[in-house]
Amino acid sequence: MKPPYTHRQGQFLAFIHHYTTLHGRPPAEAEMADFFRVTPPSVHLMILTLERHGFITRVPGQARSIAVRLAPETLPPLQGASATAVIPPPALSGPPKPGEARTWGEEAAFMRLGTAQLEDWFAHNARNPLDESDFVRLLDVLVESFTHAGLGAGLVRRLRRHACGLYHRQCQAGLPQTTFEESVDLLFSYLSEPSRARWQEALLSGEASQGSLATSRSTPLGFAEALPPPLTVVQKRNQSILELDGRGVGHEEIARRFNLSRSNIEGIVRRSEEERRLAQAANALLGRIRQAADLDATWPAADLIDAVRPLPVTITRLKKHFEGLNTAKISLRLLMDMAIPDTMAQAPDVGPPLLKVEGVGKKGYWSVVNQLTSLDLGDRFKHEWRARLAILVQAWRILGPFPYST
Repeated sequence: MKPPYTHRQGQFLAFIHHYTTLHGRPPAEAEMADFFRVTPPSVHLMILTLERHGFITRVPGQARSIAVRLAPETLPPLQGASATAVIPPPALSGPPKPGEARTWGEEAAFMRLGTAQLEDWFAHNARNPLDESDFVRLLDVLVESFTHAGLGAGLVRRLRRHACGLYHRQCQAGLPQTTFEESVDLLFSYLSEPSRARWQEALLSGEASQGSLATSRSTPLGFAEALPPPLTVVQKRNQSILELDGRGVGHEEIARRFNLSRSNIEGIVRRSEEERRLAQAANALLGRIRQAADLDATWPAADLIDAVRPLPVTITRLKKHFEGLNTAKISLRLLMDMAIPDTMAQAPDVGPPLLKVEGVGKKGYWSVVNQLTSLDLGDRFKHEWRARLAILVQAWRILGPFPYST
């Protein structure tokens, strides 16, 4: 049976329903504009249309007063939602009253909903990339909303750790050798205090929870993997494992010493070897670029981007950008033109093309500029790049070091 609403109307109705279930209150029109990436007048016109058809009710002039009149089972899945995200959400009536606590069943349901919402948010961003700073800020808002909904502090910390794992996988999609520590450092760099402190606390609390999480496969929360211990512990442990492997100690013996499985040890060694291989390939390409001394010579786009080594997320965005253009090879000059075009001197307000690449953002932009500045790509490149840097400094009136250069 054909639904009474159009596809677009159904998406707005589904968003209002999901948002209200998650946050315990209806969305504001500005939040709908952000989600659907349309103008506020377009959202308001849609709200009036939905009200006219009787799909919603609202109080004119009162913020967050929208209520969907249709039954949840008649609404379509929110576009881009994963299979788990369309599981009927828990029927909770807002945060618990003072002095009351959620039952185990309610908290387990909330955790399933939280996990689904996080995974859907990452999947949505993979298809429709946001500026990374906006993505992380909204990720923080999403997790924090479960605190306001009354979920226990310990379980909210688990959601944050789960989000860190998802972010790490996102970073590895662009740069496979990215470590968990590098991914989390990048994530934290987009957060301001006190949000950063809450995420750091969530990670540091992971080590104390290792025992209980090891059996999480049989718990209603459904977390399949143990959460990572503190970053410094991981770094020191992996370094020790690699040193033992280098001395010829068998993987079975290393696994016994560190209370890990043999497959864990083999994975750590394999990642280290892959990092070394990729670094060697990048250095070899940079050497060929120096030797060619030709800024217009073309190189495999993915290889050149890997060799420049901007932020992992920026690597993903740039590769996707050139794939979308069906451009297999690019020149160093093209990358320079994207970062600091010659026209910036005459039109500083236009902005460089690199900033217009979907999902790169300011931090990704500066990671490309700073990496190109730090690389030795020959005298010809150095001479022209210094001239472009002078244009950038003058056009944007930069005083002192470039942003994110330390």
